[in-house]
Amino acid sequence: MPFGEIIQQSKFISYKNGLKIQMMAVNQIYIVAAIMHNAHDCIYGSKVSEYFDCQAPKLYDYMQCAARGIPFFDC
Repeated sequence: MPFGEIIQQSKFISYKNGLKIQMMAVNQIYIVAAIMHNAHDCIYGSKVSEYFDCQAPKLYDYMQCAARGIPFFDC
């Protein structure tokens, strides 16, 4: 999951737009943005999946990781 793409898709995640480390839960905001980015990739695909010639999981399958108690980043 490229850091730059998450920042690009989630304009809120930048110091310039008011995200300040000691004033907000930056880690939680970033994790939510990463999950939303991954959900976007599940629906629309990504350049990485095209390059490696593999399909992203279906959105339902990706979201089921939480229901099974598996962290999103281990799916």
